Amino acid sequence: MPSVRPVRRVTELVRRQREKPAKLNNSRKHQNPMYPSHSKWLPLAASIVFALTGWVSAAPVLINFDDRPGLPEPPPFFDGTPVPAQFFVHDEYLPLGVRFDSGGGGIAILWAENAVSFPNSAAATGPGPVISYQVPVTATFFINGLPAVVDFVRLDLSDSSSRSTLMAFDQNGVLLGSSSGGASSTLGLTFPASIHSVVLQQGPVGFDNFTFDGLVAVPEPGTMTLFAAGAVWLAVTIFYRRRKKTAA
Repeated sequence: MPSVRPVRRVTELVRRQREKPAKLNNSRKHQNPMYPSHSKWLPLAASIVFALTGWVSAAPVLINFDDRPGLPEPPPFFDGTPVPAQFFVHDEYLPLGVRFDSGGGGIAILWAENAVSFPNSAAATGPGPVISYQVPVTATFFINGLPAVVDFVRLDLSDSSSRSTLMAFDQNGVLLGSSSGGASSTLGLTFPASIHSVVLQQGPVGFDNFTFDGLVAVPEPGTMTLFAAGAVWLAVTIFYRRRKKTAA
């Protein structure tokens, strides 16, 4: 009678080969939670980036100054005209991400027949505050009181404006570029994720339709250090996981 041992041995080998994939799948299901799969690292890394850098997405913001009362004195508005508090703007648009400054501490909102977006236009102020056509206007970007940057800034000049220049600066006060134009011009500057403030050098000027896009917070140095430490930890963890897997 022939021996059945060789047949049993072959059967055993086949059974073991079939069990290997099952064991492998089982080991993946019960892998150490300290070493998740690569697919789980991607959303984790993205969450770290967004949480630590304070990134905020924003649609284009248009400020035409028509949401508040304008100084009703019949135009023309002469240099030195007093600006009552209700027609004065400084940090009123901070919820949208921008603060306006000039020699009088803010800008004047004027009811003007030639406003690009009727009825209001904006102008610089001097100490008092009074309307001034001799000082610049500065717009600076913030998010929740923290410095921020934008991708582009654009504004329209009234048809009574003289030649004026719009200049863009980064968070360190470095000039990025400028754009100049006269009456009825549209001045615009684009420097993605770099513009912290703009200055409108006037002579004289009324402006309207102040527009910006891409508002994003500037990470503080401590935040960047924390982010770097997290990135290093992530890289080291992945390295040792791969090394352990190779050794096994």
